[in-house]
Amino acid sequence: MVGRPPKANQKILKKLMQALAANPEGLWVRELARITKLDKSTVSLYLRKWLWEDLEIFHGSPKPFKLVRLKAYKHDESGHGMKAVTGEEAVASYIG
Repeated sequence: MVGRPPKANQKILKKLMQALAANPEGLWVRELARITKLDKSTVSLYLRKWLWEDLEIFHGSPKPFKLVRLKAYKHDESGHGMKAVTGEEAVASYIG
């Protein structure tokens, strides 16, 4: 049985993180898909599976619409506190 690779495509992660960092007020999933020239399903999968820890998600009305933006704070390395994170730092954490 052939399946999808378990690892995320780094180019897609980079595109999504750069688009989110450039729009700190947040983006609708459809708008994020349009900006990155990715399919909406692919964007949703990456947001849900690989980027959810770094995002704030706000559900709109009607329910299918979601606004996503990068979190302003992340757990520090020790896991006991929070530290402020800029968009550039968030993107750099995915680029390597």
